[in-house]
Formats: sequence, structure tokens, C-alpha cells
Amino acid sequence: MRLGLKGALLQRGLSQRGLARLSNIPESRLSSLIRGWADPSPEEGRMLAEVLGVAQEILFDAGTAIEIRSAR
Repeated sequence: MRLGLKGALLQRGLSQRGLARLSNIPESRLSSLIRGWADPSPEEGRMLAEVLGVAQEILFDAGTAIEIRSAR
């Protein structure tokens, strides 16, 4: 999970659905970006940074990502 992106989302008080709508990124794609399963295109990174009011480096810093796996 990209903690910078998830943290900015929570700090702004938006749901993932709301952020997807404001940034014109499909919800499924945004979920993949937040979970770290996909890397953002330059346009996606710019839009998310603009909507959240945070620098892209904070949103997508590789040093602030974690992976959580369930026992399923």
C-alpha cells in the first residue's frame, strides 16, 4: 500500500470513490495505484497530486509503501 497516497486521501477527507471522480481515474485503477499494484502514468500522478494538494514525490515515494497479505 502506498502510505503517502492513502494518507493524503484520508487527510483530505475523501473516499476513494470521491477521489476517483475528482481526478477522472476509474475506481478500479485508483485502487490498484493505492495498493501499489500499478504505477501511475505521468498524467495520473499529476492529477492526483493536484486534487490532493500534495507533491507527487510524497504520494508515490517508494520508501513509504507496505504490503499486507492475508492468510486466505
